[in-house]
Amino acid sequence: SLLAARAALLEYWADTRLIEMDGVTTVAIESDRLELQWLFANPVTGDQARTFNPSSRVGWRGPYVTTSTGDLVATGYPHLIDAWAHEIVVQDVDPSSRPRDVRIVSPGSNGVVDIPDATPTTSLTATDVGDDVYVAFTLH
Repeated sequence: SLLAARAALLEYWADTRLIEMDGVTTVAIESDRLELQWLFANPVTGDQARTFNPSSRVGWRGPYVTTSTGDLVATGYPHLIDAWAHEIVVQDVDPSSRPRDVRIVSPGSNGVVDIPDATPTTSLTATDVGDDVYVAFTLH
């Protein structure tokens, strides 16, 4: 569900928001930080290696989601699907902003994400949303 994905993403964010993801020494870059695939695998090592430091309370201590609900063979990566068997996505409206405006989006029955990535949640209209279903939140 979208709420379960939100809860996992919030836990992941609390643990990893202070880890630098520069694209050189890590698999993920800052603009990818909120990809759902990093709930399944460590963005720094690309596997399930835990890098959480209990003293600093920083690092990846997942997996935050243990089971991919999507077809791993077809896509090649773990992901979550909605009630219509479409892939759920994360929209990080502006990765450089603080706080960050984030949405977890189900593309709805038509399978197309209608919500424009860069439109702030507070500015979304019914036309923007279409048949999408989303949960919005901010990350500090």
